[in-house]
Amino acid sequence: MCLLVVGMFSPSAASKLPSPANFTLNTVDNTVEISWGEVDNASSYELFFQKEGTTWQSVVVEGAKHTFTDVSPYDTYFFQIRAIDAEKNYGYFSSVKTRQAKALLTSPRNFKANTVDDTVEITWDEVDDADKYELFYQQAGTGWHSVIVESTAHTFTDVSPYYTYFFQIRALDKNGYPGYYSSVNKRAATQKLPSPKNLSAKTNDSTVSLTWDEVSEARNYELFYLQAGTGWHSVIVNGTSHTLKNINPQSTYYFQIRAVADKENPGYYSPVTKRLPTPSVGALRNFSNFININWTSAPGARMYYLWYKTSLSDKWVCAPKPTANTYWNISNPKSGVVFDVEIHAVFPNNDYTVSSVKSVTRLEAPTYGVNYSQNDRFNIHWNKVSGADKYELVRFYNNKSQRIYTGSNTYFEDNGISAIGPYYYQVRALNGNSQGVWSSYVPVHYVPKKLAQQKIVELAHMQYGNKGDKYWKAMWKPDQWCAMYAGWLLREARVDLGKYGWHVNVGVWADNLKAKKQWHDRGKYTPKAGDIIIFGRPDFRTHVGIVTGVKNGIVYTSEGNATGEEYFNSRVTEKSYSLNSSYIVGYGSVAY
Repeated sequence: MCLLVVGMFSPSAASKLPSPANFTLNTVDNTVEISWGEVDNASSYELFFQKEGTTWQSVVVEGAKHTFTDVSPYDTYFFQIRAIDAEKNYGYFSSVKTRQAKALLTSPRNFKANTVDDTVEITWDEVDDADKYELFYQQAGTGWHSVIVESTAHTFTDVSPYYTYFFQIRALDKNGYPGYYSSVNKRAATQKLPSPKNLSAKTNDSTVSLTWDEVSEARNYELFYLQAGTGWHSVIVNGTSHTLKNINPQSTYYFQIRAVADKENPGYYSPVTKRLPTPSVGALRNFSNFININWTSAPGARMYYLWYKTSLSDKWVCAPKPTANTYWNISNPKSGVVFDVEIHAVFPNNDYTVSSVKSVTRLEAPTYGVNYSQNDRFNIHWNKVSGADKYELVRFYNNKSQRIYTGSNTYFEDNGISAIGPYYYQVRALNGNSQGVWSSYVPVHYVPKKLAQQKIVELAHMQYGNKGDKYWKAMWKPDQWCAMYAGWLLREARVDLGKYGWHVNVGVWADNLKAKKQWHDRGKYTPKAGDIIIFGRPDFRTHVGIVTGVKNGIVYTSEGNATGEEYFNSRVTEKSYSLNSSYIVGYGSVAY
């Protein structure tokens, strides 16, 4: 009988491959040749290498040698190897082999720079094992450049005497590997740049434009400026002009400039240029028969000349005489004419400064009218003014002004009426910065519909104690002045009297209210403020007033000719009645 037992035995594991023997390094120039003895059962080898200061890397080799090229002789390298069998099992590592770095070439000694006119002659001592030399050079303010030299001397030509130069050198071996740098050799500038000529300062209100002549070989310019009473400031400028802004026109300024080749060798200063205070033309305002011109003072100026020309001529005209004031009036200017104005300030020694030109157009005052339109609006219209391109409309109310329109139209509908008047309007023409003469203004008495009921009550309270002559004159008929007073109140509150049948005869007025279906008998209607109240008997209506309020069954009224004196001495007064009083005949309801 045979018994087969499965899984009880397994082949013994293969032994680990030994490390390669005779692991050697041979350096030739910039190559490293590596060899080793073959290992039995090895199919390939993993060769490890590392440049000092970096990480390990590896390469798989199938033979027993390998060559590394482009290996710097001035760096230290490490090498190690192990065998690999056919099943990719790795053997033991060899010991680490080191390829020591070669010492760098020394820096060249006696490195010198000798200047002769516009040349710099550079010399140095020879370095052992050097094949060539790399010479570095730099003009101050620029980047470094280099040149390869095969000897121990080199000459730079066309070297500017106004710049500082720097030089440095190192040796190169036959493979081009560099040695140590020498110290930096400095050739200082031998001359200063001349000062810029013709430094000029031109003023335009709060700016100063400065210009100067170019200086050959200047890289840039350093511009210095000082406001009288303060310290110097400077700015670097790349061209031959610069504008300083936010200058105080009423101060004296000083300017100076120098050319710069490099920071270590700025050029000579220019003479100081002085900018005296300059007048600045302010608002040019139109008045009824003249244009007013004013300007800021120029401290130190002894007088001013006004120069102007008009759109009718290109010729500049000087005012008849100078002035010590800072204003001038041009009388009787023609409408629509443009005036260009500049001011000359004259200082002791007859130095002078000139303001920038400012223009103004002569604009007359518009004539305007106001029409009431529906829904609490006014239509304001005015004539076209010669030379104007826009108009400004202002509304005045309650001692406050508000600009309500700026534009090119000659009309405007004001829909901002929300309170009891009077209102006032003024309009003027505009052209650019030119402002015309304001129109005259007249009051516009007005009560918005939504406030008419309030207005009539307030107005009634203001009349108490008045005699009747005010209302007779206003209503043209010295008749029953209680009716004239009531009609006057309604009219002032923007009530259309014809719509409510107003009449100086109380009886006729009551009949008119009935005919217009605005009548309400006593007891059948609760009156409201602003309604008409009729007194007497149904067949003999003798008196009329205006309701000012109703409260707790009492109706309050404002009545003319109701104080009991004789007709011409009777006055306006406030009264009250029970709503059931037999003296009340009825009411006329008024819609506000």
